[in-house]
This record gives sequence, structure tokens and C-alpha cells, in this order.
Amino acid sequence: MTYQEKRSVTYIVTGLLGMLIYGIIVYNRYQAGNYEMDNLMKFWALRILWYIPIVIGVRIVAEILLGIGQGISNEIKGEDNDEIGLTDERDKLIEHKADRISMFIFAVGFVTALATQAMGQSVHWFFLTLIGFGTISEVLSELLKIRFYRKGV
Repeated sequence: MTYQEKRSVTYIVTGLLGMLIYGIIVYNRYQAGNYEMDNLMKFWALRILWYIPIVIGVRIVAEILLGIGQGISNEIKGEDNDEIGLTDERDKLIEHKADRISMFIFAVGFVTALATQAMGQSVHWFFLTLIGFGTISEVLSELLKIRFYRKGV
């Protein structure tokens, strides 16, 4: 498995675990009634604003640990460490194609989230739809990258 594939798997695992843990925390706070019913937008906005830096931090730590692990693995095998994290035109093309499809999925999710509000649903459905499609598009992007690395662009 190449470094890029390992990075994609790491992103999938950290993304899903992060979403699961964060979802449990938000659900417990919601069930405990740590919000005002007339201010659900504030409840969800604060939860998402906290989620973004947490995910960024987890991604940075995961990327560092992956790089260290790959470096140690290469040293043990006697391989070169110069190629860790380097990108070429193929890498850029793969990332572009996967991200383009991912953004399309997220755009569909955004329109769907807006449709929930147009149909008079609760604000919960708006944010849950956004978060769900965001997670789906992120995982799909990384899965597509793995597929493109293995099968070609």
C-alpha cells in the first residue's frame, strides 16, 4: 500500500471515529437539555464551530503520526524516506478528480438540507443533513482516491 493510500485510510478512520465520538457527545448534550428550544440555531452553530477545529487538529496529529510511522517503517526496510508526502502530477489529478466528485455530493447535500427547511422541518434536520452529507462526501473522496491510485485515473 502506498503512502497516499495509507493517508486516505487514515483520513477515513479518523473522520468516521471523530464524527462518531462527536455525534455521541452532541447527542448526549441534546438529550440532557443543554440548549434553549427557541435558540436551536445557536446550539447547532456552536457545535459545528467546535467540531471544525477539533477535526483539523485530529487530522494534523494523524498525518504526523502516519509520517513518523512510514519513516520508521522505511528505515527498518532500508528504503528511502525522500518520497513521503511528495506529490506529482498524477497525485494532483487523482486528488482533483476525487474532490470534484466529493464536492458534487456535498452540494447535493446542501440543497437537500435547504429543502428540509423549505418543507418546514426542524433546524435539527438541516444540520444533521449537512453533517451527514459532509461525512459521506469526505469518506467518498478518500475511497475514490484509493481506487484511483490502484486502478489508475
